[in-house]
Amino acid sequence: MKRVVHIFSREPGLKEIIASLCKDVELREIHPPSESQSLTPNQISELEKAEVLLSDPGSVGPILAKLKNLKWLQSTWAGNDAMKVHLTGKNIERKLFKNQSKSLGFFAYSLSLHGKPLVLYADFLETYIKIVQPAFTMTRMADIFGHNISEYIIAQIIIHERHFYDYWQQQNDKIWQQRASTRSLQNLTIGILGAGNIGCHVAKVAKTIGMTTWGLVRRNLPPHERSPFIDHYRTENDLEELLSKSDYICNILPKTAKTINLLSGNVLKACQKKKSVFINVGRGEIIDDNSLVNAVKNEWISGAVLDVFNNEPLPADHIFWTMPEISITPHIAGPGIPSRIAEIFVRNLKLYYANEKLEYIFDWDEEY
Repeated sequence: MKRVVHIFSREPGLKEIIASLCKDVELREIHPPSESQSLTPNQISELEKAEVLLSDPGSVGPILAKLKNLKWLQSTWAGNDAMKVHLTGKNIERKLFKNQSKSLGFFAYSLSLHGKPLVLYADFLETYIKIVQPAFTMTRMADIFGHNISEYIIAQIIIHERHFYDYWQQQNDKIWQQRASTRSLQNLTIGILGAGNIGCHVAKVAKTIGMTTWGLVRRNLPPHERSPFIDHYRTENDLEELLSKSDYICNILPKTAKTINLLSGNVLKACQKKKSVFINVGRGEIIDDNSLVNAVKNEWISGAVLDVFNNEPLPADHIFWTMPEISITPHIAGPGIPSRIAEIFVRNLKLYYANEKLEYIFDWDEEY
């Protein structure tokens, strides 16, 4: 009897590709409904049987509490912050950090005395709640987004430095006019916020072109863990230095409690000497919208290229649309590659059935 694997993803062709790579499993595919539709009772019943599930966090998250038999979830995404809001009930345990219970209770009591909205308590509580471990293992998708995201970033840098947007407009207006100044990328520096797997690939491509590379990491790395393509490593304590040295600031960080609003407030003021360009392909929550607008208007940065946002889709009346210094793309920098997703899933599936450690296990405490 074949083992059963469930697929619940919007990535096209996964079932067929996996079937060609792994013939000794039964694949059951349930297609996620459109926004205007819901899963049928039969579809929910089938998903409730899943022990092994390949899915997009945005699809599986809302029904996570129903999946009582789930032992391993393979995500098709690199960033899995969308799962956090759905991790409640029997699927996951939550606990307060040690010795925080009384403080939280007193904080809530103080808010009630002063007539403050309880949402403040919720925000405060969120900073102290720690996800311990769900009843299932989740693995993230890795090693497939580096190429596409690197291409996006380098393309945007070249477009900016060669004034291609201006030339496209000149072509539309039938104007022949050469721009006076063009900087070569070999004379520029890129600061990469999040020098992990994807960040190091960006650094590799940037170094090939001749750029100087800086990488932000969580901790000081020993020599054997460092990438030969990153010239200067820095931790968050030295973020201001990295920002001040970079012509381009590229955020690849996931959304975690530690990265939310990392660049908010006046942090980007450190870029004012270089007039850096901010490129965001990580998560929009790295900086609040008002702070980014302020950084542009104060000319701390000369522009921003945004592929991710605090609210997606970006509302039609949002100020970003009308700011010429900001370029917008609809979260397309790192598209999924079904063939690679299938390869990594099948590789992990073999480890799972052999009772060996899976690759790219999601750390619920670190949130990536």
